[in-house]
Amino acid sequence: MYFPRLFAALIIVASTGAAAEAQDIVRLKNGKILSGVIAFEGDSKAGFVLRRWDTGGEIFVRWNQIPDAEAYRIRTRIASPSEAVGGQDLIDAIRIVTNQQRELVGIILSEKDGNISIKTRDGVQQTHKSAEVHREPVRVKESDVYTPEEMIDRRAKGVGDADFAKLVELGHFASSIRVYARAQEFFKRAQGVAPAERVEEMKGLVNAMGVRIIEDNAEKALAAARKMAAEYQFDGAIAAAQKFLTEFNETSVAKANQNIVSEIENRKKEYFKDRDKVLAADVPDHWRTVRATLISKYTSSKYTLQLAREAIAKLDEEIVAEVAKKLNATADEVGRHWDARTEKKYRTVSMKDGTWIHRGGQDGGLDYTGDGSDDLEDFKRRFEGGQDPKKKPPPLGQKLETQIEWWQNASNSMRREWLECLYADTSSKVKKEKEDVVEKNCGPCKGEGKIKQTRGGKPIEYICHECHGCKKVLTIKYW
Repeated sequence: MYFPRLFAALIIVASTGAAAEAQDIVRLKNGKILSGVIAFEGDSKAGFVLRRWDTGGEIFVRWNQIPDAEAYRIRTRIASPSEAVGGQDLIDAIRIVTNQQRELVGIILSEKDGNISIKTRDGVQQTHKSAEVHREPVRVKESDVYTPEEMIDRRAKGVGDADFAKLVELGHFASSIRVYARAQEFFKRAQGVAPAERVEEMKGLVNAMGVRIIEDNAEKALAAARKMAAEYQFDGAIAAAQKFLTEFNETSVAKANQNIVSEIENRKKEYFKDRDKVLAADVPDHWRTVRATLISKYTSSKYTLQLAREAIAKLDEEIVAEVAKKLNATADEVGRHWDARTEKKYRTVSMKDGTWIHRGGQDGGLDYTGDGSDDLEDFKRRFEGGQDPKKKPPPLGQKLETQIEWWQNASNSMRREWLECLYADTSSKVKKEKEDVVEKNCGPCKGEGKIKQTRGGKPIEYICHECHGCKKVLTIKYW
């Protein structure tokens, strides 16, 4: 049987140092909290088995003993154990920004006659030296440059078929980043050269990876069925769910979701019985998801600051169109149900040191241009005539960052939060109270917009490099 093999294989994985089963928390309707490992055995339509960590015993928990939200969480949880993406290296890379505000982060493969080839996670990209406006060395996660397969290949280079320890290490690494087919391949090779006392262990790992592959495919099939149901493609979702239960009936994913067909059928009945009620429940979540996806899209270095700002100005229209398409609804229905939402899922975002771009701070130029007293005689007087009279005084002003430079130099997370804050400040589709829009004083200049300093022996006030003279830092809480 499949399930006993699954259980035995996972016991072997745990005994050899792989990730053990994670403890789960189950909240009952009566307020009691239980902890242990969830297993689906026997009549999973009625409930599930919880192997207690505190007593070592097993109890059967019925679905009607727990809240609906808790039941949904357990039914749809990822079946394979939670595994950290372990063993990733931080690697030396290069970040290049071009005059088209294109950002490339990766490893330079070649640089000849001005042509630059750089390996990124999106493949090999090309640019030219003449287009480069900024270059800096950076330390990035390996996965920022390489695909999972490439990460495995980097480690597998030079590893021979007789190197048992390295093959096992490669297998565990491939498993940790969920490339189970490669992990199984390495464990099979390790089994062929394993010491006698470790042959059974390797067999168990090979079987465990086979189980992981099947479970992974089951998760994908279930996700596809749920996605169709979420988009009201009920007939296709029911067919996909039935196929999922038939093909993966002995997986833990299927055992946890035995009611998937009836759930979709009930959702279909509810939809056709009271479509407006269903839309009222679904539109807000879809709106938030699409909004987050689109803002992340415009954060990309493919978009200049100007293009990103233009996109944010039209973001609500784009969200409405996308959600309407997903839910087979009209734009009016989507807009009406979003406006009528009652659940307050707050988000707090800030423009931080980019507030000046939105609030009219100085865009580039010098932070000090003089007040009419910085002539040659004044310069000579302040330095007691010890300078060459033909020599001009050094400029007292220093360069301020431009809007384009800020966008180029900001991290993806900074750009994303800046755009979301811009959206929160300008969209008519967000809800916020007057007190939720907070403009705190800029830290370096304490809200003055300028900072006093002595340069070249002269006391001056220069424009703050943090707020560019706008004095404030914008933070918004909205829902």
